[in-house]
Amino acid sequence: MWNIFKFDQETSNDLAAIKKYLIASMNGVVSSNMKHLGYKLNYGVSLPRIKELASRFKKSESLADCLWKSDCREMKIMATLLHPKEAFDKKKALKWALECTNMELAEQFSINIAAEKDFAPELACKLLEEKEVMPRALAYILAAMAEKTTPMAEKEFSLLLEKAETDIYSPEAPIYSSVARFLKQASVREKEKTLHFIENIDTKKSPGCAWVCEEVRTYIEYR
Repeated sequence: MWNIFKFDQETSNDLAAIKKYLIASMNGVVSSNMKHLGYKLNYGVSLPRIKELASRFKKSESLADCLWKSDCREMKIMATLLHPKEAFDKKKALKWALECTNMELAEQFSINIAAEKDFAPELACKLLEEKEVMPRALAYILAAMAEKTTPMAEKEFSLLLEKAETDIYSPEAPIYSSVARFLKQASVREKEKTLHFIENIDTKKSPGCAWVCEEVRTYIEYR
C-alpha cells in the first residue's frame, strides 16, 4: 500500500502501527454500512476511537501527508488530526478540501484542522467557485465553524449569504443541509438579517429549501 511513497523510517513505523491498530479495531458491520462513502478501504472504526488512536502518535507533516494519500476512511481522518496546524498552509488546505469526497470527511477536515486557520473564510469563499457538490457543501460547513471561532470580515460574510440565496434551492442534500448549518451560525451574528433572508425564500421551489427555512427558524426560536 505504501511502496509508492517515500518517507523516513519513523513515518514507516507509525504507518505500520496505525494499520495494525485499525485492523484490531475493525467493525465489519459498520464498515459494510459505510460503503456509500466511496473509500477503497474502510474499517468501520468510530470517530472517538479514531481520535484516541491518533492521540498515540506525534503530530507529523510527513505522517499526515501519507495518511491523506491513502484511500482509507480512518487514515484520512487521522491525517486531519495529526498534521501540525502551524504547517497547514492555504495551498495544502485547498488541495485537501477539493479531495474531500463525502460529508463526514468534509466535517472532520473543518473541525480538526481548517476552521481555526485565519484563512478559513477565504478558503470557504474560494470553494464556492467550484461547480461540484462537495466543495460547495464544504464551503458552508467550514464557514459556519470558522465564524463560530472568529467572526469573519463583512465582505466574506456577505458573499456567503449571497451565494446561499442560490444554493438553498439546490436539489443536492449536502449543499442545502450545509447552507442550513451556515445560516444557523449566521443568525448568532445577524439575527434580523438571517430572518429576513429566510422570509424571502420561495419555499415552493424545492423541498430542500423549505426544510432549511424551518431548521433555521427553529434554531433561532429556541437558541
